Amino acid sequence: MTTILITGGTGKIGRQFVSHFARKGWRVVFTSTSGERARELEEELAETAECKGIVCDFLEEDGLGALFSGLDRLGWSVNHIVNNARSLSSLQVDDQGFSDPADIQREFQLGVIVPYEITKNFWKVQPTALQTFTNFGSLSGIVAV
Repeated sequence: MTTILITGGTGKIGRQFVSHFARKGWRVVFTSTSGERARELEEELAETAECKGIVCDFLEEDGLGALFSGLDRLGWSVNHIVNNARSLSSLQVDDQGFSDPADIQREFQLGVIVPYEITKNFWKVQPTALQTFTNFGSLSGIVAV
């Protein structure tokens, strides 16, 4: 069975990705920083497809470990990855439109380092199962300062 991992699966865009692939009959595993939102989405899609959430925060030291531990418990191989995780708190700007440097570092972590680490680790543990990975970036990348 085709399995897709969607990081940030309970956010505005991620939720749409999860719903789309679940309705297409794919087995979906998604990440969320909220156990409550993850359970709600699992319940919403329970009759549609196999859909499981893993609670982890990629900005925390054990974020990647929590993802891979959760996948081990499920026993699923992942064929496709959509790196979509973001933190709304790090997307804030001040009244002049500037971001705090610490927020920029968190965005870099979520948008560049975490997708690299996820893909690298999947390639190590299941290189023949992984077929595609898609990375979504921040719209802030098109804003000139």
